[in-house]
Amino acid sequence: MGVTRELDSKYSVIIEKLGENTSKSSILVFAHDMGGGADMYLDAQCPIWLGQGNTIFILRYLSTSGRYCLRCMFSEESFELELADWSDLEYLLRDRKIDQIIVNELVTYPALFTCLSDILAWKQEKGSRLTMLIHDYLAVSPSYNLVSPQDWLYAREGNSFHCDRFYEQDGWAEQYDCPSIEAWRQRWEQFLLDCDEVRCFSEDSRRIMSGIYPALQTLTVVPHAVSPLPEVHRERKTTATLNIGLLGTLTPQKGRELVRGVWELLERENRNIKIILIGCLIEEKTIPVDEHFEITGRYRVDDLPQLVLKKDIDLFLMPSIWPETFSYTTEEVIKMGLPIACLDLGAPAERVRSYEKGLILSSAEPRTVLRELCTFARKLHLLPVEERMNDPTGTPAEREALISELRARNEQLWEIERDLRQELAKQRARNAELEQTVRNKEGHIELLLESDRELERIHASTFWKLLSLWRRFLDTLFPRSSRRRLLMKLGKKFLRHPIRFLKKLDIRRVRTFCAGLRSGSIATTSEQLDNCLGGSDLKAEKPELLERVQRERSEDYPPLRVPGSGDPLVSIIIPVYNEFAYTYTCIQSVVKNSGQTPYEIIVADDCSNDLTKSLGEIIEGVRIVRNETNLRFLKNCNRAAEYAKGKYILFLNNDTQVQKDWLAPLVKLIESADDIGMVGSKLVYPDGRLQEAGGIVWKDGSAWNYGHGSDPSLPQFNYVKEVRLHFRRGDHDPARAVGGARRL
Repeated sequence: MGVTRELDSKYSVIIEKLGENTSKSSILVFAHDMGGGADMYLDAQCPIWLGQGNTIFILRYLSTSGRYCLRCMFSEESFELELADWSDLEYLLRDRKIDQIIVNELVTYPALFTCLSDILAWKQEKGSRLTMLIHDYLAVSPSYNLVSPQDWLYAREGNSFHCDRFYEQDGWAEQYDCPSIEAWRQRWEQFLLDCDEVRCFSEDSRRIMSGIYPALQTLTVVPHAVSPLPEVHRERKTTATLNIGLLGTLTPQKGRELVRGVWELLERENRNIKIILIGCLIEEKTIPVDEHFEITGRYRVDDLPQLVLKKDIDLFLMPSIWPETFSYTTEEVIKMGLPIACLDLGAPAERVRSYEKGLILSSAEPRTVLRELCTFARKLHLLPVEERMNDPTGTPAEREALISELRARNEQLWEIERDLRQELAKQRARNAELEQTVRNKEGHIELLLESDRELERIHASTFWKLLSLWRRFLDTLFPRSSRRRLLMKLGKKFLRHPIRFLKKLDIRRVRTFCAGLRSGSIATTSEQLDNCLGGSDLKAEKPELLERVQRERSEDYPPLRVPGSGDPLVSIIIPVYNEFAYTYTCIQSVVKNSGQTPYEIIVADDCSNDLTKSLGEIIEGVRIVRNETNLRFLKNCNRAAEYAKGKYILFLNNDTQVQKDWLAPLVKLIESADDIGMVGSKLVYPDGRLQEAGGIVWKDGSAWNYGHGSDPSLPQFNYVKEVRLHFRRGDHDPARAVGGARRL
């Protein structure tokens, strides 16, 4: 009983949550923490399962910490918690009906065969449907990609000599407490035969599995769904080299040594060929970056077509040396309609063999690969002229054709040179305009500096010192936030504007003023006095404001719908803590005045206890991020920003009302130059006075709102000002804001 109470206390949050969702179907998924295609598949499936009304539990073994992580996904929220061991999972789900058990990955799990036995026991106990997904070949060999990490040789299926040798030399017997590859497969066969479905993602995987386990009757083939990509149409080459593209992360299993061998040939023979890796290289120093090898870094799938055109890729090589169960990168290249070559292995070869622009390489020997790639490029008319001129197999007629092609290229180069000269003239004119702009701004800066110097002279003057003494005397005689101070303020306003004062005077305002004096609400009464009588003779136009009405019940608010955008350009984050009436009016103004710019609204609720809790029922289309504990303003904003889908992030206080067509100019400005990381707008008070048009930071560290209390229509507040921010190294990374999501 002591252990039970301890676990109940430790996992009280999830136990309470599980109790609220007992009526929903549940899916238990076993996964690893290594990323790759298995995680991509799981990320795509989870929204589908949630949309079908399921609750999802994803268990991962964290190989770095030696603990388990359980992610619980409900329709409206999800959270993660670490489990001490496998028995904690059994305890948490002891009373839970599990409709499906899906084994996505078990690589890295300790006590593997104990896990398999427990999964089968759960299937029997809970009546679950059990599905095994073949993302790799762990069910065939502990070398789950069928490649030995000792010498990077591929053990073809059905060749027991190689499998036994790998099993012995790689030390699998001791690690898994399993004496041989035959014993390994016997244990796995017992598990697979009890599965309701063993799902492969290619015919090649099904063939390998059925070859090892001929008694297995539940094998199915369901290829992955790959995001659509447009075909790439290149008008002309932009480089003079044959550019061979690689896609994804280059590891030993993915053919790193093969690529290194091809690169060494290019270096040694100084070939006019370049290998371009769109992705990352594990152990980067294994292949140096030079004129024959380039790495672009990580990429987004949607950016692939532009990267291909930018890098002038002629064809792609998939150098993987293991029989991949499915290859997202191969599918992506084929969807773009580009030539592709691969070894005769796995799912990539299965797809490339039936592709009209595909080539199956006959060998993994680097020289053979390079020769066959050049022949393939020549057949597709992709080989550069220099490479074709050096081709000993070319005929005289082909050489004459090459000479004609060179002449045509020279004419194209003349045209390009003419265009470049015209562009250069335009750029010079543009530079002259920019230089004039810089001179104008330097003059403006000098005026500001002169104003600063004048201010310093005033501060150092005898008059200022006497004035400071007078102010201190007034502060002593009429202390701030005191009744005497308020009465003095009232007298000053009467003396300055007696006509306005008398016009505003009525019995209700006199009673309110006297009540404020009696109650001691000096600050509130002073603010009401300013709002009533005003602080200046400003004639500025007042902004258009929506009426804000405080209502008691959620049904008293008219329904409001935020237009949906599957691909928002701007994520508008509104941090809130109570004050629902302000939030409702703020969102209402955004919906009314934001024009055609695609956006989403994220409300960051920092543990509100008013009608904000029912915001989703009143306002449709708003994404709500609720904190379990009060994070305060800054951390609340940062947490909500993690959920943003937009290219730009805009932070908006809930007590603001945006004006007509406010959003498009901000987007236009931030997209006008790549080095703009942040833009801001004017803030105007309800009475038309300017709150600020940016901020001034003086050299002593003090700050002031630029233009505070002025007329916002004045010219000095209506042009774009360039601001440069300097950060102390280590305190902040400004590149993160500019290189990632950019703030509006």
